[in-house]
Amino acid sequence: MSTAESTDQTTVEPSEEPRKQPLFDHQAEVQAGDEHLFIRLPNQFQHADIRQAALAAKARRIRALRDPESDAFVILDLDMDNLLRVGDMEVLVDELVGRDWLRDYMEAVADVKEDEEFEHIERDEARLTELRELEPEARDGDEFNSLEKHVAAYHEAVRVAHEKRTQPRRDALLAKDREDLVNDIREERITADGNAVFNLYFSLHEVLNGTFYAETYTKGDGTPGVRPGKRYFSSITEVQTADPNLLDALTDAFSNLESSFASRFSGNS
Repeated sequence: MSTAESTDQTTVEPSEEPRKQPLFDHQAEVQAGDEHLFIRLPNQFQHADIRQAALAAKARRIRALRDPESDAFVILDLDMDNLLRVGDMEVLVDELVGRDWLRDYMEAVADVKEDEEFEHIERDEARLTELRELEPEARDGDEFNSLEKHVAAYHEAVRVAHEKRTQPRRDALLAKDREDLVNDIREERITADGNAVFNLYFSLHEVLNGTFYAETYTKGDGTPGVRPGKRYFSSITEVQTADPNLLDALTDAFSNLESSFASRFSGNS
């Protein structure tokens, strides 16, 4: 059993007045259907345990994908064999270049926004959206046409900047032979599969360890309050078989908490 799975699952019995919990940086209430729940991010000790176990799960998956005796290897190897036999070179290159698409796109956007012409593009796009929502006779035609051309020019500039960034990589990859490209794709898929296992494992255990029934109580000053009661899930199996709508609400809530936590440190590195 993993470290995270062996975490004590007993009911949390808070005192009449909840103690301060400085180890937990973020917590929130979640209403999912009829369920009123309380969630909180893992503290640094839980986070370390979950992360270590998730890394082990990732390592096991990567090892299986490299083991010729495993089913995972056989499936991946068949995919690679198909690519080697019939894969179009451009398609192979697209997959390899596409792995960094978001990074390349954001850098292209940053490059284009350095041009004074597009300094206020977000405002211009918002205004264009407003005009599009109006009836044609209710909007300023000259302003509308001008903004449409301006926004179209911006997106074309981003496309060109993105292509400029990726073309050298595409050319270098196209210079390789098919077998080398397929080997590159194999390694990329192994890495992606391992990362997916890590993210899934971490998310499951974050939900397991950090989801509680919301318990109402009366504070010392007589006002009502909400605090975590007993743990909502007792096992990973319960998390995996939970109602999809509930899981969607919980994963969204945890994602929001993580984003809020991360934003506290943005710009401080």
